Amino acid sequence: MIRNIINLKAWSAVALVLSMTGCGGGDSTSVSATTQGDAVVTTYAGNTSLAVVTASNAKSLSLDAYQGVQTFSSAAAVGKAANDSQPSPPRLQELSKTLEIGIQTAVTKSTSTAKVAAATVAETINGASGNYSYTIEVNQATGAFSGTLVFSEYRAYTNSVLISGGVDCYGVYDKSHQIFTSITISMKGLSGTWNERVETITGTISIDQLGSAKTITISVVLLDVSSNCTYCFKDLIFAFSETSLTVSGTYYDPIHGYVVISTVTPLAPSAFANPATSGRLLFTGSNGSQARLTFTTSGETVEADTAGNGDFVIVSASTTVALSNQQKTQLLLGSWAFSYNITSAWTDTLKLDTVFPSIETPGDYAISGTNEYGGIIIGSYISKYDSWAIYDGGTIVSQFYEFQTDGNSVLSGCYYLIPVYTGIISRCYPLTGARDPSIAKQIVGISLADDENTKIGEAQFGTTTSIATVERYNQLKAQPGHK
Repeated sequence: MIRNIINLKAWSAVALVLSMTGCGGGDSTSVSATTQGDAVVTTYAGNTSLAVVTASNAKSLSLDAYQGVQTFSSAAAVGKAANDSQPSPPRLQELSKTLEIGIQTAVTKSTSTAKVAAATVAETINGASGNYSYTIEVNQATGAFSGTLVFSEYRAYTNSVLISGGVDCYGVYDKSHQIFTSITISMKGLSGTWNERVETITGTISIDQLGSAKTITISVVLLDVSSNCTYCFKDLIFAFSETSLTVSGTYYDPIHGYVVISTVTPLAPSAFANPATSGRLLFTGSNGSQARLTFTTSGETVEADTAGNGDFVIVSASTTVALSNQQKTQLLLGSWAFSYNITSAWTDTLKLDTVFPSIETPGDYAISGTNEYGGIIIGSYISKYDSWAIYDGGTIVSQFYEFQTDGNSVLSGCYYLIPVYTGIISRCYPLTGARDPSIAKQIVGISLADDENTKIGEAQFGTTTSIATVERYNQLKAQPGHK
């Protein structure tokens, strides 16, 4: 019953965008609504014809669509901020991840604080700026939950999307395994701001997880407020396995029409909310015309097959400066607040302030600092696994944090406990976190190639301790079933 009410509320809100004026030509006939994705498309006001992929529009129909940086007007063409030091994550995926983490935080807090079988909990959570409030009802026996989140000028971290407006949600939280087996998010004209670009988002995001397999399905209409153009993603599916990510669905461009998205070569799982560094996607239009998007560590390449004969020609190639292992380790500099839930909610504050070359792994770097009690900790970007990790050794229990990051927050990750007397690593406890970079300002001038810094690292940790992070990570990866 709750699910039906939320869906009814969501699609009533979707109907409000029927009056939006599309900025594209071509057919704009209605689409029969048989699924949630179809229902979203009926509210889209742009071109609904199958696109003809050309050399001039291939980039708009592929790379720009995937990254969410479509240009419909001069005002909407504002790109990344001038001080961006690395590629930005895809915008729609960033929004999805932010909403997912917000809901997970609200539900786990409600689960840990509720004392009865079914209770409604309300609270406000502050972000890097702004806040969001939630009202969540959780069935303590089944884990089923439903509720509403209202965002007020909310940023999860300094440079993230600015969100305002409300979302409804429902799903199931498996408390015994501490995973969300399903989450459905209904957006009712949610406002998202990236730099100077404001968009209104209406539709649904569904997240399902079974073991290590996770699927995220996004069906949304987005209104670019400046140009009054709408564009649409129908049943945009991100399917995760332990080692790869595939993408499929349909993208509707208000000017050119729609293309069908498929995966030629899977992307890395971290590419969902990070700039992709490997993989290939295909965007197919009419008469076999196609745009092919290839990701590498050096950038993205767009090719067009305008005749549908398999003959692709490069039409756009961008080169990004790949971060070195040193620079990736530097992303850890600052004060981190890591949050996780083990019977109750916990937050650990770790400060990392000194980077030095790895003694045992040439080409990698380590970073040292202290936990909130003054104990020494060590972390690193571990190139072998393309992941970040921090090790906090203790006399009774050690702690291990493994995660993906963009330097501002934890995009995905796990917290582990390691009893010293057994050395056995616990199961994964989902990890969230954010970085305050203020400490980093104190060491910006340090030259990591300086021999003196290597000596500092050796003096602090010695050869054995300096590679503790890598050793623990290797131990973790060796355990059966670890993702």
